[in-house]
Amino acid sequence: MLIDAEGQLRWASASDQTAQTLEDRQERLAQGPCAVAFSQRLPAAIRHLQLEPDWQEFTQVLVSEGISAALSVPVELDGGVLGTLDIYTGGPRDWDPSEVAALRAYAGLVASLLSAATTAQVKGRLADQLQAALEHRWLIEQAKGVIMGRERLDAQAAFERLRGAARSSTRRLADVAKDVTGGQPCRPAAGIGPEHGPSRPSAARPPSSREPHGSSGKRSLRAGMTAPSRRSRTVHG
Repeated sequence: MLIDAEGQLRWASASDQTAQTLEDRQERLAQGPCAVAFSQRLPAAIRHLQLEPDWQEFTQVLVSEGISAALSVPVELDGGVLGTLDIYTGGPRDWDPSEVAALRAYAGLVASLLSAATTAQVKGRLADQLQAALEHRWLIEQAKGVIMGRERLDAQAAFERLRGAARSSTRRLADVAKDVTGGQPCRPAAGIGPEHGPSRPSAARPPSSREPHGSSGKRSLRAGMTAPSRRSRTVHG
C-alpha cells in the first residue's frame, strides 16, 4: 500500500484477488496491520487470528478470506513512510525475527525502486502516488510531532487526530498539517466530534425562552507495493 496526496493508505498492487481484497478492506476500514505498521513505523503482525481478537471489523474480512496470520512492515524513504509491504498466510504463523528482517529488507528494495521510477519520471498511478508522498511526508511527520508534544499523544493517536480534522473539514491532510506546524490547533470542524476521545463542547449560547438555562451546543466529531505471493496458503499483499 502507498500513501496518497491526502496522507491516506491506498492499495496499489496485489499478487492475487485475496490479497487485493485484504488491502482494499484495510484501506476502507483504516484498520489492520497495514494501518498499524504505517502509523507506528514498526512491523505489525497477526500470528494466530483466533487468539488475537482485537482487530475489530477487519477480523471478519480475514476469516472470510481464509487468512489466519499476517505481517506488515513500513516502506520508508529518506526518513519518511511511503506505505507498507504486507504478506498473509492461511495458517497460524509465529513470525520469527529473520522473517521480519527479510520483509523489511524487501521493503527497502521496494522503496529504492519506487524512488528510481519517480526520478525517471515514469508515469502511472504508482509514480503519481509516490511523488505526492514525497512532497507531503515531511510536513505530515512534523505535524504529528507537534501534536505528540503538545497533547502528549503517541504517534498513532497523533496521526488519527490529524486525519479526523482533515475529514471533518473536507480538507487535505497536508493542508491541516501545514496549519498545525504553523501553530494552529488541530481541531475537528464545528458540529463534528473527533474520531477518538470525548466530543468537545462548543461555546455556550445565552439561554433563551425556548432553551433551558445552562444548555449549550455540542460538537460531534494508506500506497503500497505488496509483496508477490504464493498461495501455499501464504498470500502476499
